[in-house]
Order: sequence, then C-alpha cells, then structure tokens
Amino acid sequence: MAPRNSQRPLLGVWTEQSSRDFYRSIQVLGSQLRSGQSPQKPKDYRNVATPKSTGYLLSFEEELLLADHFAFIAHAVDDNKYVSAATIEEGKDTTSYTVRIASNRTLKQTVQDRLARIIEIVKKHAETGRDREEFKTRLFHEIVVLSQQRIYGRIRTTQWSGPRQKCAARKPSLHHMIGRELAAIRTSKLPASEAIKILCSDLVHLRDALERVDKGTPQDQLSLLKEALIKSHRVSNHGGYKSLENRLKHIGFGVDISGSAQVQKIEKLSKYWQCCEDFIHFSRDPKTRPFCKNLKLEICQAPPSRKPVGSEESCFVHGEVQLALYYEQHPSKLPPQALGSSKSACCLCDLFIAHHGKLRMSHSHMRLYSKWTIPQCESFSQEQCQRLRSIIVSVMKDIRQFQVMRSQYYFNSNAESMAHLPRFLRSEDMAPSELSSVLQLQEIVNPVIQIQSGSEGSSSTACLTSVIDHAVTKDIHRPTSITDLPNTEAIHHGLVDLPIQLAIFPLTKSCTVFNATVEYYFDLEDIECGKLCISDLIFEESSEERKGVNVEDCKVDSTICVRAEPDSRNLVFYILNTLTSGLRVDVIWGSMSDA
Repeated sequence: MAPRNSQRPLLGVWTEQSSRDFYRSIQVLGSQLRSGQSPQKPKDYRNVATPKSTGYLLSFEEELLLADHFAFIAHAVDDNKYVSAATIEEGKDTTSYTVRIASNRTLKQTVQDRLARIIEIVKKHAETGRDREEFKTRLFHEIVVLSQQRIYGRIRTTQWSGPRQKCAARKPSLHHMIGRELAAIRTSKLPASEAIKILCSDLVHLRDALERVDKGTPQDQLSLLKEALIKSHRVSNHGGYKSLENRLKHIGFGVDISGSAQVQKIEKLSKYWQCCEDFIHFSRDPKTRPFCKNLKLEICQAPPSRKPVGSEESCFVHGEVQLALYYEQHPSKLPPQALGSSKSACCLCDLFIAHHGKLRMSHSHMRLYSKWTIPQCESFSQEQCQRLRSIIVSVMKDIRQFQVMRSQYYFNSNAESMAHLPRFLRSEDMAPSELSSVLQLQEIVNPVIQIQSGSEGSSSTACLTSVIDHAVTKDIHRPTSITDLPNTEAIHHGLVDLPIQLAIFPLTKSCTVFNATVEYYFDLEDIECGKLCISDLIFEESSEERKGVNVEDCKVDSTICVRAEPDSRNLVFYILNTLTSGLRVDVIWGSMSDA
C-alpha cells in the first residue's frame, strides 16, 4: 500500500487549484489595466536575430513568411473565432511540405475546400514549371473569392455584411480615409517633390478603384476587387520600399501619417497579391520546387470551448497553442521553426510560446484576453503534462510580475494584425536603403541557366536562377522609379526577328521566341536588370568549346543547368535543335547603364 501522503499521478494538465490560481491572476491583472491598455508594449520579433537553421531547406525567414501568408488567407471569415495560425512542416525523408492550420474554432468546410484549391494550384505550377502568369492569375482569383467578405470588411464597403457589433459601429470606408490621408500629405510642411507627386497619384488611383468597388454592380465585384488589390500592392511596393509605411518615412513623413490606420489597411490589402507573388516564387524556385510538388494541407480540429475552474466565461484554445501542442504530441524529425498567424499574438500566447521555446512568431500585440486556455490534454504522457504544467507556472509568474510593474502598462492603439514584411530579400525585393548591408552578407554563387523540356517535348524553357548576388545593381542613393522603366513584362518574338536584343528591367518578366514548330520561353523574373541577346547559331561557332544544350536530348520534365564562370557577368550558351538552325544566347547582368 502506498504511503498516505503520496500523490497519485495527475491526469492531464490542470488541477482545480492550478486552474483557479491561473485565472485569478488574470482577473487581477485585467482589473488593473485601463481600457485600451496592455501589460507591455507590442513586440516585433522580426527584428530579432535568428540562428542559422541546420538541416532545413527553408531559412527561418522564408518559413515564417509562408506560415504568415497561409494563416492570413485562412482567416477568411471576419470573426475572431476564426483567427488562424499556421506552420510549414518540411519532410525529412520525403521532398514535401505540409501546411498545418489551426483556428480558435475549426475552419468552415467551405474555407477548407477553397484552401485546398489554392494548394492544388501551387502544386500544379510546381509540376509544370511554366505559365507563371497564368497560374498567378488563377491563384489570385481563388484567394479573392475565398476572402471576398473579409476584404469588404477591410475596406468597409456597402457590400460588407460583417459581425453585428462591427456593422453597428460602422467606420468610414477606406476610400474616404484615403481622401483624408491625401489632404494631410498635400498640406504637410514638406517641400514639394517628385516623390510626393507620384505618391499622391498612386493614392488617388487607389481611392478611385476602391470607390468603384463601393458603387459597382454585383457582377463586376470580383474584377473591381482585383483591380483595387493590385493598386494597393503598387502603392505599398512602389520603388522597392516593400511597404507604404517605409515609403512615407523615406519621403520624410512622421508617424501621424506613416503609422495611420489607413496605411495599415492598405498594407493588408496589398498582401493578397503579395501572397500570390510569393507562392508562385517558391513553386518555381529550383530549391523549393520539388517540395511544392508535394504540398499538403492539414486542418486541425479545434478543441471545444470550455469554462475552466476559476474562469468567469467560456475559453478558447488559440490556434498558436493548438499547433504547439500538436507537435508536442506528434514529434517531427524536422519540426517547424516558425509560427505564422493571421493576427498578432495576444499576451498569453506570447508568454506561452516564449516558455514553450520551440517556435517563433512575427509579432505580438500583447493585449490581455481572459478567454484563453490550454486543454486538459488527458491523452498526453505524464512527462508531457509535467512540461506543460511548468509552462503554465512560468506564465503565471509573468502575469504576477506584470501586476507590480504598472509603469510598463501601455496604451495599445496599434492594430491587432499587421502586414508583416519578410526579412529575407530577393533581388526584386530589395529597397535602396537596404542594399548596402545586404550586399555585405550575401554569399556569391554562380548564375545558372536551367533548360527544361516541355511536357510534349516540343517546347523548352530557359530559366535564369541564382543570379541574385550579381543582379543587385541599382544606385542605393538614387532609386530608379519603376514608373520610369519600360512596361515590358512579357516579350514575344518570332524566330524571323533574329537577332534579338532585349534590355531587361525590373518589370521584364519573360521573352518568348517561337516559330510554327518550336517555342523557347526565357523566364527573366530573377534578373534585376541586364541584357538578353538571341541570334542564329553560326556553324563555325558550334565547333568551339562552348556550353551547348541539345533540346532533343532533354527528357520530359528534366532540367539541365548551364553555369557561368565564377565572378562573371556574362553567360553564353547554345541551344541546338534539328528543327531550327540553333540559337546563340548571351545573357549579361550588371548596372542599369549596362542594359
């Protein structure tokens, strides 16, 4: 017989006493906070240095970006019960990614079905390896259809049918808010400049596009919404600043304008198109493309809400907690490093994830929500339950510490969600002010030309990749406005047009050369600027020791890499095909003057 004073192993995480103590500490802290106050300032973890990942294909920054994107589009219902969190799990023994999403309440089946269609488009693009713009258009359509009501809520149009309490306190529509922003910009004390003129023009176009949504007919809504979202992206990304806030700060505006609510709303609208850009990028990147071919979606079933001992109301298990607990119960050889979220994390999620120690997030708004809980976890092992009890004790200590640190209480006027900017940068992402520091950190690699056979063996794709380190050439003191560059997104030429000389600018996406029997598609997305020269292959040249690719030797869906010499800014190679006389291809990358 066991001694009378021995304790039986606890079944689950909570005891009546621990639950009562936990919620009592929350109630005491909540009573000390005034309306709009948080125990601490919001926390931005994107500026925190992260250790280099080992064994992972994705960097932490890339993983966090994708996780944030999927959580963002999963929160398609304008209701806090569907605030979402996401992780990207990389296959250890298989080339695959699993997107795992959890919400405060299990996502509606209609949302799950639409997310599955989005995943399928990304997979299909990875499989085909071409027609990027077509797939991006399809992806954008699915995302807008999924998020239509959520977008209406963000821009406050007459079409919006959101939660009753929000509709009762209807705020001004975004196009009216942008009108006020324009008035503030035009009456500011800053001297007139070309940058302000272009900014005002972009905002006017966005305001007018949003007004057309508000007044548009039902049958035109999707096309009008897409137009407004793309214009939002243009406002946020003009000149390479990657956010309207950065753009305004660079011009010289203070936080009263750059940090306004309408600026945050524009950033969020911009993110819908940015999600498409990034999903397509990862599905076509040679590094991640094989994994995107095996992209999977898993939706977590949210635990039912419950009223814990000591709490005065029913509580929910937030998505961030659900995912952390999932990987406690289902260990992975390559567990996710990043935890994406559709809204910034609350105070209790922030503390829980910090003490959990295995996942990192983008941002926490640090507001205290009393309707927060951890499930009882009866199916967990005793060791797992003990670890969770220790985390709860640590969180409770932090809460009690907040109770005596009233000087740190913060009036939190920030939005609960933010359009997070990626910390990793591709060549087309780099803002002028960031170039000098990025160049010092980059590892120089050789450019690669990838020749991929078409699905029918009758066409080929030349994809220029890994040129990021050589292609960053803009003047870091005088950024070139994207509006000053030729609008040459997709160039088409017949073989009869040879020789072809094409200047490559940031907007230049591709060049297609074709005749009745063969088509060559040159994907130029990853080159910042340079020159592409295509000419007939002279017979004498083919005998030289040059890099050559025989298209007829390419197997279906195969890839052949042609590399430049180290430190070179020029690559010459030949495409051989008995159906044509062959092509000589010269690719040059460098400064804008080189192009």
